[in-house]
Amino acid sequence: HRCMCPPLRTGRHCQKRWITEGKVAEMSSEIASLRSEMRDLRESSLRDTTSAMNKMFSFLQNLAANLTSSVQGNLDGLARQNERQLQSFQNLGFAYASFHRYSSVEEGVVAAITIDKKHDSTALKVTYSANVGIRGTSTARYVILFDGRECTTPSTIDMVAYLNLNEWINWPTSLTGICQMPIGHGPHRIEVRIGRAGSRRNRYSQTGWKSLSYLEAQEVRV
Repeated sequence: HRCMCPPLRTGRHCQKRWITEGKVAEMSSEIASLRSEMRDLRESSLRDTTSAMNKMFSFLQNLAANLTSSVQGNLDGLARQNERQLQSFQNLGFAYASFHRYSSVEEGVVAAITIDKKHDSTALKVTYSANVGIRGTSTARYVILFDGRECTTPSTIDMVAYLNLNEWINWPTSLTGICQMPIGHGPHRIEVRIGRAGSRRNRYSQTGWKSLSYLEAQEVRV
């Protein structure tokens, strides 16, 4: 035994502070064991953290690869779709004509074009734009004809201008519609004809007054 008291200090007070060498060795062993456990814990935690980070990195790599593949697939799909739409558009008929002339025809054709239709299952979309005018008590009907016939499917394409004033009235207007009559493939003549509406007489009408008129026919899928 060793006395932890200063020299010449003996008695009950000193006896309470006696520590055996065996007790010191036991405490040192416990401290060493605790340090070893703490070191093992740190190493294990480091290995777990490294493993978790590797798994996360691998997951992110796979996610990026999947996203890249998905985006590339979508882009390829859009490119193919756009190519098909472009080919489809290129394989459809189209015709356009503009007219810079004034017409005072009260009954007859005021504009005409010919379109080469590519397919039997498609329809024709026609647009006519012009400045129209009438005077006095008059009615003018504009109708689009397909090879001399009015459209029946889905309906006729026409408009009516009416005036009950003793003066000239001019205004810009457009007439458009789709016809599926059916109309087979091949060349077709599209006409815009002016005439009377019902029993009302068309008097003093004019078309294309000091403006450019145009007629457009486009083959469309419906």
